[in-house]
Amino acid sequence: VFDSRLEFSEYLSSGSGQLQFHGSSAVTAGNPSCGDPTGCDCGNSVNHERICSAVTCGSLSCKKPLLAVGHCCEVCGAIVTIHYTDGFNLQNYRERMRHLFLSLPQYKSIQLGLSKVLKPERLMGIIPLGSSPEIQVVILDGETRKLSEALARDMIKDVKSHGSILGITGADIQTASEPGNSAGTVVGAVFGVLIMITLIVIVVVLIRKGVVQMPPMPPMPSMPSMPSMPSMPSLSRFRRSTNVGDLNGEIDRGFDNPIFDKPDMLNNIPGTDSIFMTQTGVHFVNPAYDENETDFTI
Repeated sequence: VFDSRLEFSEYLSSGSGQLQFHGSSAVTAGNPSCGDPTGCDCGNSVNHERICSAVTCGSLSCKKPLLAVGHCCEVCGAIVTIHYTDGFNLQNYRERMRHLFLSLPQYKSIQLGLSKVLKPERLMGIIPLGSSPEIQVVILDGETRKLSEALARDMIKDVKSHGSILGITGADIQTASEPGNSAGTVVGAVFGVLIMITLIVIVVVLIRKGVVQMPPMPPMPSMPSMPSMPSMPSLSRFRRSTNVGDLNGEIDRGFDNPIFDKPDMLNNIPGTDSIFMTQTGVHFVNPAYDENETDFTI
């Protein structure tokens, strides 16, 4: 923000001004053209690569350098990202930071840049999904970085206490000495998983409706033919062969047995004197086990 045309003219003659406002057209400073109370994007993203190609970045000593949206070089400090609603006013919040924090003696060495940026969104970090507007606050304090981190935490406390009044829904913090906000990382991972599940459901629905057809599966390699197993005999045939018929009918014995069919013939067969029949069956005397014989020869 330039308060006078003289200040803006001095900026145009600087190296950064010549890169941002190049060409032969005349540039004049006047009333802000942004009619959005939440702020407007600077529009430098169009010439971002051209501007940064003329910038040489210095070496940094912090553990985790930060790259703010719209910046050419990484910095050591802190970045506060503010998520807002329609009730947020960028100019009022800028004045609040100036009077509430930057006027304090311990924060005199702080350099603070507050602007509205369009942060690109990517699915799983690869597929672009557009961009979302947010308020970016870059805080620098030289090489110590302790003051920038302290101010960033004070801003987070202020958002938690008065965010609903200021039209702020939440804020994330990144510092050069520790990893970024774990809550934001978890939310991003959950969001990515939900999108993947949604895509899978859509594909399944399209396949079922016939809009999308799956490619034909390649034929499976033929398996070697197995030898056929012998057929088992039918149980019904077995039942027919074992059926003895009705009890009142004649039983088929298969062939005539002179001993069982004609018991009277036993007396006419030589050597059958010791064979006799009872109701329980046919019995015969074994002379080898005769009780009256003590000595015998087999």
